[in-house]
Amino acid sequence: MASSFSGLMCMLLWPFAKTYGTVMAFAVVFGFICGIYYALAPPITATVVGSENISSGLSILFVDSAIAGTGPPIASAIQEATPENGYIGVQMFSGAVYIFGALICVFLKVKMTGSLFSYV
Repeated sequence: MASSFSGLMCMLLWPFAKTYGTVMAFAVVFGFICGIYYALAPPITATVVGSENISSGLSILFVDSAIAGTGPPIASAIQEATPENGYIGVQMFSGAVYIFGALICVFLKVKMTGSLFSYV
């Protein structure tokens, strides 16, 4: 849910943040939402891999998270390809990545529980 909200914020709020105040408002709200990732990583990983494998699961999770290091070069290439070096392409790319991550989480939830609304 946090990932999908982050993606929507990137696509719907960030493009219209033109003043310093609106950019700061976006940054604060986005920072609170994105911080949920590190708070929820251990309990969700324990649910998926089991509490006896939590250390291995978190290690794999955070090593796989290193793929995020490819985001800045991709964003730079998108910005250079955008007319007048605008940020709209970067904003849409960021939002799409967050929404794609949310879809992966929904798929995993349905695969594990058989339902979107069931409790794990």
